[in-house]
Amino acid sequence: MHTTSNRFSWLFLVLILSTMLALAPTAHAAGHSALLPPGGKYTVRANDTLWDIAMGHGISVAQLTAANPGVNPGALRPGQTLSIPSSEQTPVSGHTYAVRPDDTLWDIATNYGLTVDDLLAANPGVDPRRLMVGQELQVPGPPPPAPVAPPPAEDATTVPAPAPEAAPEAAPAAEAAPEPAPEPAPVAAPGINPMAQAMLDLINAKRTAGGRPALAWNAQLAAAAQAHADDCAARNRGSHVGSDGARLAARLQRVGYAPVWSGENWANARSVERAMALWWNEPPGADPHVQNIMAGRATDVGIGVALGAWGYYFIADFGSR
Repeated sequence: MHTTSNRFSWLFLVLILSTMLALAPTAHAAGHSALLPPGGKYTVRANDTLWDIAMGHGISVAQLTAANPGVNPGALRPGQTLSIPSSEQTPVSGHTYAVRPDDTLWDIATNYGLTVDDLLAANPGVDPRRLMVGQELQVPGPPPPAPVAPPPAEDATTVPAPAPEAAPEAAPAAEAAPEPAPEPAPVAAPGINPMAQAMLDLINAKRTAGGRPALAWNAQLAAAAQAHADDCAARNRGSHVGSDGARLAARLQRVGYAPVWSGENWANARSVERAMALWWNEPPGADPHVQNIMAGRATDVGIGVALGAWGYYFIADFGSR
C-alpha cells in the first residue's frame, strides 16, 4: 500500500508539472519579453526605437513596420500604441532592390532598418560575398520614407541631440593589458557638435580600454566626414561611396588631408550609443568597424553627424599622416 501510494503521488506530480509547462508562455532568448499573440499591443516608452521593440518581441523591424503602416519610425512618442504581430506571421512581400556598386548586405539592411538575417531570410540562395551590380534582392517591409529636412539649428554645424539613453555597456578589451588603463582625458575641439563629441568620447574610451592611445580630433577629417554625412542624409542612403562616386581617398584629398593610412565607419542610428553598438558588436574575424576604431596606425579622427529620414547618419573618418 505504501509503495502504490508513493507511485500514485509521483504520477500526479508529474502530470501537474507537465500541465504547467504546457501552459507557460514562451520567452524570447537573451531576456526579452514573452512573445505577444497576434493583435497584441505595446505602449511606447521613452527612448524606445522600432529596433528595440522588435527585438524585445522576437520579430523583425520589417514585421513591426508592416503591422503599423501609419507609424513614422523616426518620430515615436512615449504613450503611443503599436500593434505587435506574432513572430510566426509572414512579413509583407516588400519590394525589390537593385544592388549598386560597393553595396554589401550590411549596407542594404541598415538602410532599411533591417538586420542582415532579415535580408538573407527574404533572399534564400543569395551569397552575401558575391553580390553583383544590378542583382535584385527582395526587401521585406515598405520602402523607407522620403527624406525630410532636419529641424533648423542655430548654426550649420550643430545637430540637435535626442533624449539621453542608458549609458553604453563597458567594452571588452581588444588586447590584453597588464593593468587597467587610466580614463582618457576628453578630447574637445572648438565648434564640435555634442553628438560628434559624444562619439569621439566613446571611440577613445574603447581605444584606451584596449591599450591604444586616444585619437586626436582633426578638423580636415571632420570636414570630410560631415560633408559625407550630409550627402548620405540628403539621399537617405548610407555608403562609403558619395553620390558623385567619390570614395574616401578622393574625399580626403578634397579637404587637404594626405594620409599614410585611413579608414571609415558609417552607421544610420537613432543615437550615438546605438551607432557605436552597430560598429562594436561585430563577430571576431568579421569586424572591420572594430578594426578601424582600434587601429594601431590611427592617430586622428573626424566625425560627421546629419539627420536623415530615419535617425542620424554617423560618419567617422580615421587617419594618420
